[in-house]
Amino acid sequence: MPSRTDALIVAIGPLKTLRRIADDYERRAAVIREAIVAINGHATASSSRRATTTIDGALRLDAARRAAKPKPAKKKSKAERRRATVAFLGLFDRDTPRPHPGGGGRGMGPLLLNGYLKRKGDGYVRTAKELPPL
Repeated sequence: MPSRTDALIVAIGPLKTLRRIADDYERRAAVIREAIVAINGHATASSSRRATTTIDGALRLDAARRAAKPKPAKKKSKAERRRATVAFLGLFDRDTPRPHPGGGGRGMGPLLLNGYLKRKGDGYVRTAKELPPL
């Protein structure tokens, strides 16, 4: 019959093996952790370099775009737009239908909808409705 000390010796054998295996895995895990830190550090540095060059390039392109972009035209005042509308309406007669002076119907919609012009045949006639004063 085995003694108690024999049982302890047998039990210590597998524990030693388990400890040795655990230590081996700890060393492997440490190596993997170091590799992760090295790779992450390289990726971060590389990403920072790429981001810097990308941002610098974008800023250069934006500056070139801003320099080349024409300034927006000044918006006409309400009085100027009204004078242009009155001049345009002056091209139409109240009796004789006339086609759009530019050949198309562009800009006619609001004048038709608000009752300043009326469609008649192939052209437009001026109605009696007057533009309100400014």
